[in-house]
Amino acid sequence: MSKVAVSPTRGMRDILPVEAASRASALAAIRSVYLLHGFTEIETPVVESLELLAGGGGGENEKLIFRILKRGERLEEAISADSILEFDLADTGLRFDLTVPLARFYAANHHRLPHPFRSCQIGPVFRAERPQKGRYRQFQQVDIDVVGDDGPQAEVDLLTAAISALDAIGVEDFTVRINDRRILEELAAGFGFTRDDFVTLFISLDKLDKLSVGEVVDELAERGMDRGASSELIGAISDLRTSHDSLLALAEHKVPTDLLERLLWIKETTSSTLAGNTTSGFGVVVDPLVIRGMAYYTSSVFEVGHSGWGTSIAGGGRYDDMLSRFGRPAPAAGISLGFERIMGLLAELGSPVRMGQSLTRTTVIYDPRDQTDQAAAIARAIRSEGEVATQQMRAKNLGSQLKRLEAEALEQRSQGSKDRFFYRIVGREESVELASVDGSGASASD
Repeated sequence: MSKVAVSPTRGMRDILPVEAASRASALAAIRSVYLLHGFTEIETPVVESLELLAGGGGGENEKLIFRILKRGERLEEAISADSILEFDLADTGLRFDLTVPLARFYAANHHRLPHPFRSCQIGPVFRAERPQKGRYRQFQQVDIDVVGDDGPQAEVDLLTAAISALDAIGVEDFTVRINDRRILEELAAGFGFTRDDFVTLFISLDKLDKLSVGEVVDELAERGMDRGASSELIGAISDLRTSHDSLLALAEHKVPTDLLERLLWIKETTSSTLAGNTTSGFGVVVDPLVIRGMAYYTSSVFEVGHSGWGTSIAGGGRYDDMLSRFGRPAPAAGISLGFERIMGLLAELGSPVRMGQSLTRTTVIYDPRDQTDQAAAIARAIRSEGEVATQQMRAKNLGSQLKRLEAEALEQRSQGSKDRFFYRIVGREESVELASVDGSGASASD
């Protein structure tokens, strides 16, 4: 019988205790910030219907859905059909983001929700894509959304909360780039592109942070776009991006004033709202090349970038048309933190998550023949002080048992744990520190 492989499925990963604690601390800090900004947490299922997932404007991500086979008789009927197509075999799939499920959630529950509804949603999402740095097939997404507010204050609320959350977990020196897809539509129309071209055009342009200009132009040509017009549009957008004053440069391209004024208001209000309230250095800039690949975005779009990471670490925008699918039209906007990328960035920079007070962990060692009750009482007293206690039966070779505890504490410290580790033998008054910060610790002779 062959041995079963123990490595995680490709694109998935195991998370060890110290990293799990760091992630939990980061999520707790983010949750706290979002709650203080008036967002309330909800949960949606990881499984949704393919009708929902494949028709929500998810762009390229709709091609990456993990489909779930039909069950029982329905699957047997599909298999026995004369011709079998992929979509005949599956009727549900794993969610690829949290925005499409939120739209369904709001349509189903709007009568029980406040208006506007300020949502916080944290959970795993799944995409069947090629794994690479900071990109997994299962990853944690952290979203906040405002449904029911069509004014620019919604964008400001989202940006200020997201910036405050990044600040709370120790991300520094990042840049918030904002744009409006309607501006891109105006520019694209000036180079001969029609409204029917926009979805395909923007999905390809959004790849400019991963592909060269030539590769994007080739892709657009393969999709029927004029090669010359595509090249000229990308050149114009790039020139605008490097302009000293992007808003002024956009005005010179005859972009409608109301769109520029809205962008300027979002930029200035976000900056002024946070003035003096964060310790992290950040900037808010207008960038005509912020596009976002999801087809459901309708106007404002934004991304957060960091010089230490090749791709954005957060992004979002306004998706005012999505709720119309469910017969409940309502304006909506949201932003998502790229949690895996953020944690990877902090690890690469050697900047640990700003965690709460470190824990004290004590192992209570006892003789099961006559010290069980004493050990339980000691453990209860330790826990009553807000500290961690576990109990272990005393081994025949106490020295080896203590060496193992010391090795385990050292391993936790090598992974970045700031906790303090102790053991206490029932019958002795004092606890002894393991792997102490100054290098001392238990010796096997204890």
